[in-house]
Formats: sequence, structure tokens, C-alpha cells
Amino acid sequence: LLQYKIRAAPVIDGNQFIGVLDLRDTVKYALESYRIHKDQQLKQIDEEKQDQSTIEAKRHLLGHTKLEEISLAELCKDRPFKYVKDDDSLLSVSQLFADGCHVVGVINSKSSQNELIGIITQGYFFGQVCKKWEFKKGDCALKELSDLKYITSPVKMIKKSMRAYDAFQTMIDNDLSGLAVVDDNGCIVHNTSATDIKLWLLSSHHLEDTIEQFINIVRNLSLVDRYPVSTCKLNDGFKKAIQMLQATKYHRMWIVNDNRMPIGVLALTDVFQFICKAKE
Repeated sequence: LLQYKIRAAPVIDGNQFIGVLDLRDTVKYALESYRIHKDQQLKQIDEEKQDQSTIEAKRHLLGHTKLEEISLAELCKDRPFKYVKDDDSLLSVSQLFADGCHVVGVINSKSSQNELIGIITQGYFFGQVCKKWEFKKGDCALKELSDLKYITSPVKMIKKSMRAYDAFQTMIDNDLSGLAVVDDNGCIVHNTSATDIKLWLLSSHHLEDTIEQFINIVRNLSLVDRYPVSTCKLNDGFKKAIQMLQATKYHRMWIVNDNRMPIGVLALTDVFQFICKAKE
């Protein structure tokens, strides 16, 4: 995954797909190894040895003894790999993304061997849907989606002063890659994402900085310019939210009040749930 700079990939055993390996499921081992490494360093007096703290993050992961004991099948078992046939409808693909999948396979309908001919990511599929999206029947306010429970509220927030290590641990403990990062007044200033996990594992950056410092530094490693955070208000239209998600290529839109305090989040999964429900 790190070699090809991707977040997740299906795992196959013979002709059967047994799950999806996601970097989010491996980062807890990297954090444990990182903590052990830092604890050992605190015992060191030699400053020259202490300067070695910026070893590659992936070495923390690959050096964890647990990875020698756990099988790939066990690591991916909680994330089933869902797929469609190449002659299935696009709505059936949307339904899988509405169910929470982030990657969906496409298999050859003429083969009896589950021949995988392609993989569609949630973000890519959303981008293609947006190109065809027409709001023929007018727009609706995000407040209406919130009332229908298509917007998650309340949201999980962390302070921008929180140590990056603790922020990552919070992501693992809550099985959430996206956390709202707020200032001392509770106003949103950043958000974390699964991309931050990938960028950390590809870097040698340590996690003792604040999450704000970490985000600013590690995202400079990416060649893609991104908006710091994307927000809407409940009185904004659904169309505006969709267009902003399309423009920013983010997987979630934070809903804020007049003081920019996060009060909800609209994720791509929620959008696909809305699409599928509207088609019923």
C-alpha cells in the first residue's frame, strides 16, 4: 500500500475475496511501536541517540512484533470487500458506497472465477456522479437533510493544541479518520483525514508536535494543494455542499454555526444514502 501510495486494497485467497486491507487498521501498530521507541529514548542520556527520533514512520509499523504474529486474513477480516458485476447498474454501486464501502470491485460477469477487472473508489465515483448531476427539481437546505438524519451530529472534535500522537490515537479509538480540529474558542480550523495517516507512514515526521503543526508540515509532503477545511451552514443549499465537495475533493463537509463551530458533518457515505433513498 505504501509503495503505491494507496489507502486500501482487496485481499484475495484463491478465487475468494476475504476482505480489504486498510492503512487505518495498521496504524495502531505503528503508534504502539512509536510509543515504545519514544519511551526508550527518554531513558537515553546520549543526545546523539536522541536525535535519531525521526526514523521513517513505516519502520515503526514494520518493526512491530505483532505483525509477525497476525495474518493478513485476520487483519482484513472486519472490512469485507464488496463488488459488482460489470453489467450491474450504477445505482447498485451507489448502494455499496451508501453502505460505507470506500472501495468497490468490478468483476467480469462472463467469468465464474470472480475475475477482478477494476476497482472504483468512493471519491472517484462521486466525482463522476457530480459531472452528470442536475438539480432539476430545485434545491433543498442542508437543514432538511439534518432533520432526515443524513447529517451526523454531534461531531467528534479535538483541540488544535492536542499532541499529534493523541490525535491519531483518538482516530483509532473512535474508528474515525475525520476529526474536526478546533481552536480555543471551538471554531473549526482544520480536519484530520485518512490521507494524514498515509502521509505520516510515508514520512519520518514525529508525533510530538501539536496536531495543527503536524497537519501543516505533513501535508506539505503531498503534491496536491488542498483547502485547509471545507464548511457549510444549515441554511446553505444541498447543491452548494455537493459543488464544494466536488471542488475540494474532500470526503466530508463540516456543518458549522454562525461562529464557525462544527455542529454536524456530511460525508460522501451520507450523500450516497440520500441518492439511493431518493431513487426508491
